[in-house]
Amino acid sequence: MKPSLNIATSQQLVLTPQVRLAIRLLQLSSLELEAEIAEAVASNPLLDWVEDGGGDDVDGGSKADTADLADTPDRTQEPSTDADAAVNHELDPWPDHGSHGSTFDGTTEADQAAAEDSLHDHLLWQLHLGHFSPRDTRIGVALIDAIDDDGYLREDLAALAASLHPDLDTTPTELLPVLHRIQQFDPLGVGARNASECLQVQLRALSEDTPGRALALVIAASQLDRLPKFGIPGIAAQLGCCPADSQVAVTLLQSLDPHPGARFGSVPSGNYVRPDCVIWRHLGLWQVALAPEARPNVGLQRDYQRLIQLT
Repeated sequence: MKPSLNIATSQQLVLTPQVRLAIRLLQLSSLELEAEIAEAVASNPLLDWVEDGGGDDVDGGSKADTADLADTPDRTQEPSTDADAAVNHELDPWPDHGSHGSTFDGTTEADQAAAEDSLHDHLLWQLHLGHFSPRDTRIGVALIDAIDDDGYLREDLAALAASLHPDLDTTPTELLPVLHRIQQFDPLGVGARNASECLQVQLRALSEDTPGRALALVIAASQLDRLPKFGIPGIAAQLGCCPADSQVAVTLLQSLDPHPGARFGSVPSGNYVRPDCVIWRHLGLWQVALAPEARPNVGLQRDYQRLIQLT
């Protein structure tokens, strides 16, 4: 073999440092991105957390006396704006059980998370205090064991009845009365087989003169799946009522707890999942945006901006 020269056309992908950095940052979660930015702010004296309106005060800072540079307030924590709070409230479909942390019976999620008893322990304790017969107690234990962490009974009643054989000869029909009593336990609606049944149990526990209760029961029974698609005006047209009455009923539904068992468990208070993005429906179209907490406000350090203006 002897060396020779060849001319050929080829393609090669070249990534600039900026593109490589963008690819790496796009793979990070919101918490990882926040840690990355916090490390950059701590290591780069030219960066700092930006307060509300901090980017609009550069010209005003140039007129300040240089002696005021030493009295710059601490801006190490990212503030939450009223606009972000308004967006979070608008995007929260269950405001009484999400952003505000309250539950159907008035207790807080943090208090329940700090409790030692699990959901099953809490239900079994009520079962043994409920004056059930020995037969119904055994049925109740089987039903409670089948309830998941959200408080729902996903397993089929026929399969549960078959699992009790041959020790206990029972039918799915005999399980229903015990299940209905368990659904009245705390938290109210636990043991429901779907969201519709869960909300109906909680609605029936309210006073009959509660505004919107009757219409909310109808929506929970037959229109719950259509509500996100048609909205309040569409539901009002389906039921033949005015939109104002539908709004009252939907507001009442939003005050209920669709996940009665979620506030129990061994997760320490303060540990929660921070979403990277939020999805909501507006005017019939799905909208996607970064969560407000996933957009840390970082800018040039204001003291350095003032020094540049003074020079």
